[in-house]
Amino acid sequence: MELKSPEEEVVAALPEGMRPDSNLYGFPWELVICAAVVGFFAVLFFLWRSFRSVRSRLYVGREKKLALMLSGLIEEKSKLLEKFSLVQKEATCEKLNRSNSELEDEILCLEKELKEEKSKHSEQDELMADISKRIQSLEDESKSLKSQVAE
Repeated sequence: MELKSPEEEVVAALPEGMRPDSNLYGFPWELVICAAVVGFFAVLFFLWRSFRSVRSRLYVGREKKLALMLSGLIEEKSKLLEKFSLVQKEATCEKLNRSNSELEDEILCLEKELKEEKSKHSEQDELMADISKRIQSLEDESKSLKSQVAE
């Protein structure tokens, strides 16, 4: 058997949680380790929350930038649609003008043909009148000849 000093005997007689080698500044090791683990997780939690807060603020700023960009694009789209509408109207107007011009040309051709037809018709009327006069004069001459022959 070993001889122990009186201090060692007193320490050995203490319960395990109260022995000087199992304490840190008067706290048991288990308590110190639990506090350290809880502190570590608390620090991690607060870092995580801070990161999320900063990230959400960055998202808000980014959302504002995107909203401004989107409104600009929508405005540009509406301007382009207005221009497209104007171009379509101009194209339709130009098409109608061409069609109108073609119709006017066709009307002029038809008026010319009508004048020619009227002119031909009047010439034919004149010829008919002339032929009628000749027939009449020939009939008159025939009557006069018949009357001479009858005498």
